[in-house]
Amino acid sequence: MRNKAKGQRFYRRPRTTQERRANSRYGENWGRSKRNARNLLNSWDDPCACVQETWKVKRRHQYRDKPRGEQHEVFLDGEVWRYKTWRVEEWFLNHDIPFRLEKIEQTEVRYETHWKKWACLRYEKRTVVRKRPRPRGMGAKKIKTQYTTVEEWRPVYGYITVPYDEPRKHTYRHTLGWRLVWWSDKDIGIDYILRSLSHGI
Repeated sequence: MRNKAKGQRFYRRPRTTQERRANSRYGENWGRSKRNARNLLNSWDDPCACVQETWKVKRRHQYRDKPRGEQHEVFLDGEVWRYKTWRVEEWFLNHDIPFRLEKIEQTEVRYETHWKKWACLRYEKRTVVRKRPRPRGMGAKKIKTQYTTVEEWRPVYGYITVPYDEPRKHTYRHTLGWRLVWWSDKDIGIDYILRSLSHGI
């Protein structure tokens, strides 16, 4: 079994149909205690492997011997980095630098008195070109397709404002940016890194 969305795979698929039938027919004392209903495996007991990068690719030891280092912080503008924060995360993960990325949002409360509705505004007269139906018979294939123009009244849709019975409260969240914190004893040149990542270099 494989979960393509999460990149996971299962080692095996346990099959316990025969044991469950025997438990329902003969009770729980028909065989070994490992075959009892309370000890049988199911899909939740199946060990799962997630396809991720291991720490062995980045460093020799699993745990860092040295402390994290000095803390640094920078602010990422929301207009520039709205769809590019994954590049920052990928860069820090590839270079094995501990970091944390926090979203900074601003909450705005509005009291609205009208709402927009999609409705028919008017009808317009338009000219439509249509195919004429072919006659049926032996020589129908030899007749070329003929077109005709027809004038029809068609609706034009748009938004109209409809008032509420009383003002309603709506809460909006605006992303101001992200707070990037990382720990390192060296100067990694964050200005050059962010400039290159924002342009996709």
